[in-house]
Amino acid sequence: MLPDEPWLRRHPSNDELFWTDECEEVAVEEPWGDSDDYAEIPFADEPSIEDYQRALATGVAPSHEKEHYVRMRLWWATNDPVRRGETNTLSDRENLLKLLTFLDDSVPDQRLMAAEVCRELGDFDRASVLLKFQFPKDYDDAVNLIKKLNEQKDVSVRQVA
Repeated sequence: MLPDEPWLRRHPSNDELFWTDECEEVAVEEPWGDSDDYAEIPFADEPSIEDYQRALATGVAPSHEKEHYVRMRLWWATNDPVRRGETNTLSDRENLLKLLTFLDDSVPDQRLMAAEVCRELGDFDRASVLLKFQFPKDYDDAVNLIKKLNEQKDVSVRQVA
């Protein structure tokens, strides 16, 4: 798995949310490198569910692209504890409904995400329509799993990758 480079980060000492593309680059560290050149510099944290909610509530995501990113990450962050069996609380319905408005169903990965969102929301008819599409071959496993869960009218959170 490749390292994830989140676009939105949280400052480690003051909890301020910031976008990495708005920061001045002062140094680059080699991924998985063994250098200790930056050992004294604290790394920014991954935002929490509450941070993503705060970003939406306070306008930290002012552009369409950034709001789309925050809503998608909020969805994933909310579902992660469910996948790990730590909770059975599902994603925020309002966030999922708004996320759907950002997804372009002419783009295969976004169309598949929209189908998964619809399935999780219990909109099985719309999910079925979205899944009737010629997805790239490498999407087969995810498409087949979502189709199966949709046909079973299963709204539970599952690992789809």
